[in-house]
Parts: sequence; C-alpha cells; structure tokens
Amino acid sequence: MEMNKDEATRCLGIAQRRRDEGDLAGALRFARKSVSLFPTAEAESLMNSLAQETENGSAEPSATSSASETAPGPELRQRHTGGSSSAKTTSERRPEPSSHSSSYTEENMRAVKRVLACSKTDFYEILSIEKSATDIHVKKAYRKLALQLHPDKNSAPGADEAFKLVSKAFTVLSDEDKRAQFDRYGADPESRSASAAAGNFYQGGGAAFETEITPEQLFNMFFGGDLGGGRFDGGDAFRFGGQPRQFTQRHHQQRAQREEVGGNGLGYLVQLLPLLLLLIFTMTTTLFSGPSEPSYSFSPTYNHHNLQHTEAHQVAYYVNPRDLNAYVSGSRHRMQRFEQTVEADYVRHVQTRCRQERDMRRHEIRRARGWFGLGADEAALQRAENKPTPACDELNRFMG
Repeated sequence: MEMNKDEATRCLGIAQRRRDEGDLAGALRFARKSVSLFPTAEAESLMNSLAQETENGSAEPSATSSASETAPGPELRQRHTGGSSSAKTTSERRPEPSSHSSSYTEENMRAVKRVLACSKTDFYEILSIEKSATDIHVKKAYRKLALQLHPDKNSAPGADEAFKLVSKAFTVLSDEDKRAQFDRYGADPESRSASAAAGNFYQGGGAAFETEITPEQLFNMFFGGDLGGGRFDGGDAFRFGGQPRQFTQRHHQQRAQREEVGGNGLGYLVQLLPLLLLLIFTMTTTLFSGPSEPSYSFSPTYNHHNLQHTEAHQVAYYVNPRDLNAYVSGSRHRMQRFEQTVEADYVRHVQTRCRQERDMRRHEIRRARGWFGLGADEAALQRAENKPTPACDELNRFMG
C-alpha cells in the first residue's frame, strides 16, 4: 500500500479544503478515499469527525442560513424541539442528502444515450474515434467524455454505466498490446474468452488490471483527482505512452511484491537463478571440452602447410603444426579422434569427386553413341568407356 501514499495524501488535502469550504459530503468522500488508499491516523480522525458532523449536525448549516432570511414558524420550531422519536421518524422518512444534483441537462442525457447505444466492446465507437486514431486522440477523447459523464458532473440516468464504458474503452485503447489484440480479434482483450482465442496472449493480464484500478481511480489519476484540476498527465500515479504503456501503480506493486518475497536480496537471487545456472553450465562445458580441433586442408595453403598422414589409412592432409600441437598436447586419444574426423571428411570429399567423374564419363558415352545411332563415333565411345576415374579408384582402395 506504500505506492498509494502520495495519492492518499493528496485526497486528504482535498478533503480538508472542502471541509473548510463547507462541503461536508465532498470532504467525507475524499477522506474515505484517503483512508482506503493509505490509512493514517490523521485521515481516519478527519473521516470520523466528518462522519459525526454529517450524521449529527447536517441540519445546522441550513438552519443557520435560514435564520438570516426569516424566523422559523411555530410548526418548524415544534419540529426542531420535538422529542427524539419524532426527529428519528422524520429523518427516516426523508431521503438521505445526495452529493449529486438531481437535475441534468438535455446535453447530459444525449451524451449518456450515445455511449449506452454502443456495443460494450466497440471501444472506438464509445470514444467516437477512428480506428487509425493516435494515442493523443485517444487521450483527448477520454478526457472530453470523462468530464461529460463523470457522476459528479452528470446526474442523468445511466451516466455511471456510460462512464464505466468510457473508462473501459480507454484502458484497452491506451495500451499498445491490448489494442493490438482487440484490433486483431475484435473482442475484449481482458476477457477470458479473448485471452483463450489469442492463445493466452496476456496470460490473465486483463484480470489483474481490473483488480488494480477502477474507473474512478483512473479518472483521478488522469485529472489529478479533482474535476477542476485538468492535469493531462496524472503525475506519478499514471504514466501515458512509453514502450510499453503501463500503470506505474502496477509497477510499484510488483516491485513491492518482489521486495516482500525477496527480503535481504533472496527474491532477486531466485529470479536470477536460471540465468546463473545457464552461465555455470556454459562455463563448465567450455572448461571440460578442451581446445577446439584445428582446421586442416587436403591441399597445401598459406595457413595449412605442414603435411601429415593419418595412421589408419595414410590419408594425406595439411595442417598448421602449432594448432595441431596445442590441440593434441601429447594425448594419443585426441590424435586418434582428430584423424578419424580427417578420414571421414576425406571419404566425403572423394565420394563427391567420384560422382563427378562417373557423371562426366556417362555424358561422354552418350555423346559418342549419337542420337539413336546417328552420328555415332566408335573411337570416342571407346575412349569414354575406358576413361579413368582416379577418385573412384581411391574410394575403392580406401573402403577395400
């Protein structure tokens, strides 16, 4: 909960300011929000005090203001000075004071109806933006609609539901990954069915989002917590843009969880354990594998100029003596293994040359025979049939 401390402090300040302005209901609402975000003794004391004032003394401000206009009549005095049972009965019959105005404009109602008429997953239509809208357009659309539909600004029926739909649309379209999945599948990326269709693309990330932030918290983060604040970026509480976009609230929560699990650095060690094991395995393999085999050639080159012969089949090859000595290092087993590699490579090399020689001989024989006997050349045919194939002879000798 440490991550909500700044937001709780700001809500506490708003509660104190509204109490000074005489708005007890608004002050109590922000005091409760401060306690829910990060309980402190000061916030709880203010909340209890405001709750007591609202419950027991809500009639005093209205009574004081009324006294300056006209004196109360006998019936009103009798109502105020009556027994406790009469006052209790009267308070039970009266509706509880609401912080929202019961009146709304036709424009308020039109805004609500437009949003509610949209499909709940048609996020572009809800925000009244095109599919090609940029991040800036998404933010501007949310800012405009959130101010129109927030329950503190719009008391029309259905405003609360419309406000939630706008918040939902913004959380999807302002997140690069969720927006990409929505554009591809056309379904709510935070729903289980959409996650299954996408191959668990988010692995439950949408559910985590729902539990981390509510439409009201999103609004407060976006506008700084006050309807008149108008801050485009919600300070430290919410970060727009970036790769990827994310709530720093989630980032702080994950960091707090890591610190809680990994006291004294144990958590970080557990996270790094796979990487450490891979590093140890690589180093061990390198240490015990020894030096790599030297390169060689079957014809002399600048780097391979020292002639050698394998012990088993006397295959000639050229190698750099320094590389060979460094690899063998007096080990007969390594030398035998290296010569086996040379001989296997030599066999493949001779087989390739043998195929080429046989193909060439067949080609010369076909040409000497002519086209269905036309243009046949008996002398050329005899030479082709007797054409030597030294690579094939070498292969037969080696495999002998």
